[in-house]
Amino acid sequence: MAPKLTTLHLRPQKPFDAEYKLTLADNIPPGINSRYLFVYKAPYSPSGTADWQKNLVDRLSKSLESFLQEPEAGVLGLPQLLGKIYPDKDSGRLTLKVTKSSTVRLVVSHRTNVSYAQLRPDHGFPMRYLDGKSFATGLENIPSLDRSGGFEAFSAQITFIVGGFVICVNKHHFLLDANSTGKLIQWWFKKARSWGSPEEEKNLELADPTLALNIHDKSSLTMETALPAQEHVDWKVVPNARPTIFGLELPPQAVMSIAKMLPFIKPKIDSAVFHFTSASLRQLHEDVSKHTKDKFSTHDAISALLWRCISRARLFSAGNESPCENSMLALSVNGRRKLEPAMVDAYFGNAAFFAPTVVPLNILTSTGAATLADVTLSIRESINTKTTNAYLRSLLQLIAAQKRVTDVVNAFQVYMGYDVVMTSWEKLFGNIEDLDVGTGTFQRMRLPDGGSFDGLVMVMPAYGMRDECTPNQDGNYPGGVEVSIDLLFDHMASLKKDQEWTRYARWAEL
Repeated sequence: MAPKLTTLHLRPQKPFDAEYKLTLADNIPPGINSRYLFVYKAPYSPSGTADWQKNLVDRLSKSLESFLQEPEAGVLGLPQLLGKIYPDKDSGRLTLKVTKSSTVRLVVSHRTNVSYAQLRPDHGFPMRYLDGKSFATGLENIPSLDRSGGFEAFSAQITFIVGGFVICVNKHHFLLDANSTGKLIQWWFKKARSWGSPEEEKNLELADPTLALNIHDKSSLTMETALPAQEHVDWKVVPNARPTIFGLELPPQAVMSIAKMLPFIKPKIDSAVFHFTSASLRQLHEDVSKHTKDKFSTHDAISALLWRCISRARLFSAGNESPCENSMLALSVNGRRKLEPAMVDAYFGNAAFFAPTVVPLNILTSTGAATLADVTLSIRESINTKTTNAYLRSLLQLIAAQKRVTDVVNAFQVYMGYDVVMTSWEKLFGNIEDLDVGTGTFQRMRLPDGGSFDGLVMVMPAYGMRDECTPNQDGNYPGGVEVSIDLLFDHMASLKKDQEWTRYARWAEL
């Protein structure tokens, strides 16, 4: 049965024209759509279904629409959501433009042939059951420039299924990093769950009236500096470089259009969500602690474990022969508090950088807790030394020094290579209530399709429950930490057989 689709075009009360110069930090991420799915369970009653669905769409649309204005003291305006992002053809610098005709698309989809149970909550919502065509309709991973020469900055979709619904939040990565996206979702859902109720006015207020303006303060990113140059092993300058995604050079637009029509030419990539219970996280930390007295975090240890187990899986599939000697872990870090002067935590834009760690493959892929501790400490050292104000600003200086800022590209090779990119959403939502929209019960955040990019790792939100252990009943979050990993099929199969990996990680097989 074909889905019923309706597209709402959300507009500001007072349309306006505006241009916003984006910063060099907005040029750091790849030019991709970042699509996030939020899965909810809802009681199914055929007789009363239409009413609550209509009410939810009304609250989501009106609350999102309330952000579509210029910011004022005490008024949370996010006008960038309306815009399109335009790369300058000569310099590569980015500008976001809003016109009086600009709108935000909110797609409303009804799929009565899909049920909540079909998303397999009993197996932790495997991402293969959340396909992009159904739940992120028309949103490509790698978007093409539209007829005006720009990229749509933001859009959303709500898909109603039997017994639940799924909300898709999509932003172009040139607009926002993970931290900003998490804040946007919290602000939006907080307004939506109380829209039209006595709590509405309270939820529209900001505890700090200056925050509405400070979240748009780019001065720390745009200030000119003259600091000593530093080596950045994760970046290189390539004159007249084509767009890249974590080291993968993209073909020209014309070829891209053909490639999208020929999916069989792409290597098969698998995606899996692995679960680390609170007990296995404690065990991992204890195992590493036995071999070092230096301080490290549990996140450091997880990063080291998955990096070396992925590397072993790749090497095993290649017959233990690699064309390279080293592997790099490019760990995404939040630069807001690293820069001087510091930025507000809720800064609305990109302020994410990489903390790269390079380790010889023969050391990285060895076994035993002693070498796992060595890798863990290498990651901690990179985080400490490669996220300083001087280091981050030297990267911005390197980008600014180029005639074409897009000539600074990633030096690592993640896709069909031996490097790994890792980002974390673990702490972006403090609790399950942050995702409450006033209807249904939030269950899990997922990415549509999965299997999109070999070597990409994402630590999923833990909703403040990393140290808890609860029964996984009908999709409820079980505590601990979930990690999403994309790998070539053969490499994923090898990872699932790795004895060190299976000591700590669990997953559902279907």
